[in-house]
Amino acid sequence: MHGVGGFLGIVLLGILGSTAWNPAGADGLLLGGTAFFLKQCVAAVLCAVWAFIFTYGMLWLIDQITATRTDHTGKRQASTRNFTGRRPTPKGCDGMGAFR
Repeated sequence: MHGVGGFLGIVLLGILGSTAWNPAGADGLLLGGTAFFLKQCVAAVLCAVWAFIFTYGMLWLIDQITATRTDHTGKRQASTRNFTGRRPTPKGCDGMGAFR
């Protein structure tokens, strides 16, 4: 979600940017700033590539320290108990042990 918003914001800035709002900035594509728009598009793609590489590297590192996957037995046990070690509440139960 954050990546989509950031990507969209970078590209839209390249389209809608105006020196009327920021005299030290640049005009966007709608005001003839083609070079600025292209720079923003390259920046958006580089951000996406960086996020993918960094996330992949962090997951690899975490996997080296602790297991991030489970075997068949772990999956079966996870289906009967949640992370707190308790069994899931039965259908129709309010979670406090009382049925409705």
